[in-house]
Amino acid sequence: MKYIISYSFLVLLFLSNCNKDADIDVDFGYDYFPMEVGVWQVYEVDSIVYDDNESPPNIDTFHYDMKVVVAEAYTDNAGQDARIIKRYTRASDTLLWELKSNWSAVLQNSRVEQVEGNQRYIKMIFPITDGESWDGNSFNALGDETYSYSEVDEGAIIGEFYFDSTLVVTEIDNQNKIEIQYTTVTYAKGIGAVYKKIVDLETEFNGMIIGGLDLTMTIKSAGN
Repeated sequence: MKYIISYSFLVLLFLSNCNKDADIDVDFGYDYFPMEVGVWQVYEVDSIVYDDNESPPNIDTFHYDMKVVVAEAYTDNAGQDARIIKRYTRASDTLLWELKSNWSAVLQNSRVEQVEGNQRYIKMIFPITDGESWDGNSFNALGDETYSYSEVDEGAIIGEFYFDSTLVVTEIDNQNKIEIQYTTVTYAKGIGAVYKKIVDLETEFNGMIIGGLDLTMTIKSAGN
């Protein structure tokens, strides 16, 4: 009789633990790339362009705002639930927004694919893990490019704001004696991208810049 009671108790304990495990909500990190229609971000953009047609290069600086909106849901050619991402720019906050381009994005269980121009990139993979890497160019012909996560779920001050959960995606990091190329994007949970840095510079062996681009995007506001 004692054996029967003990066995029944173990069965109940096992089932109870199974139910507890089933109730655990695993956070894959989808909130870092919100895809709900109506989500938007406004960025302050500063760029420096080095014109390599002149020596030394002519340097131009540009300052403007960019607005990114998850504008519409649709079903793409592969039957996937996709989003149209509209990108607007304006020279100052006293002017009207002008449509710059339309991108698209697809959120799958294991990744986010975004089409920028005619190129498809894997912007994130899930579940998000610090140090994890992947080929962001798997679905285009631009050649392998290792993307990676760092500083996952860490707090960060970006512009005028503090975000308690952010991560950094390094998309490009190629540097040698004649070029400096790197792109990093910081994402905040529930907001999306809050900071982006693009550096694509040609240099002499002595480090002098002879051409290229240095661009910074910093979040100004966001909503849905």
